[in-house]
Amino acid sequence: MRSTITFRSFTSGQFTETFDGIPLNDMFNGGTTNSASLRNNIPLTLADTAGIQIYNGINNPAVNGYNSLGGTINYKPLQPARRMGGAVEVGYGSFDTANWGAVFNTGSLGGFRSVFSFHRQTSRGWVKNSADQNNNFYYAGVMPYDGGRSRISTYLIVNHNTGYTPHSVPEPLVNRYGISYNWPLNYDQTNNKDTEITAIIDDKSLINRWLATDSKIFYQSDNYQRTSYSNPAFRQSASQPY
Repeated sequence: MRSTITFRSFTSGQFTETFDGIPLNDMFNGGTTNSASLRNNIPLTLADTAGIQIYNGINNPAVNGYNSLGGTINYKPLQPARRMGGAVEVGYGSFDTANWGAVFNTGSLGGFRSVFSFHRQTSRGWVKNSADQNNNFYYAGVMPYDGGRSRISTYLIVNHNTGYTPHSVPEPLVNRYGISYNWPLNYDQTNNKDTEITAIIDDKSLINRWLATDSKIFYQSDNYQRTSYSNPAFRQSASQPY
């Protein structure tokens, strides 16, 4: 899968995508849009979000980021609940797609609240030989101080994805075997592995009735690996031995 979004006729790299105001553009596309057929790079999932804010056009400094010519999409982080509780999710669908997950809220412990979640999804894919697995861990913690006038928030997302890439197939083979046909793995394959980490520490303070501050420290990393294989027994020729 590719992480390409079109927003108001603008393509990736022409508008900003943020998580709690932290730019995610390079996390989505590895620096350039779909560079070297970059796939499976997933910085976050819907399980990590509490909603999405849409800002059209060039934005004011409060929500601005680079590449924001066409606007900004801001993913709002999931917040910890005030009461202790949890939930378990299980699902199954087409193409052997299975997902399960768990969410736990600690509630308020001396004013400090936390939420933990883990979600896994596996699928064999609608195209043959394109199985995929995604694991997502999320943590958020909130600590009010100064009588509730200020608060420190921490967020951590760790997302790991691994899967096989569907390849282009000649039309005669599609007509013969169907639209779901993809090369057998012992003939030709590309395996992608991607681990992305986003960590944020956010301090919001109300200084007085006229002044408020919002300071963030963040860390992002993307470890992307792709392994491609072609069986030379099927590719040899007089002009191309391998």
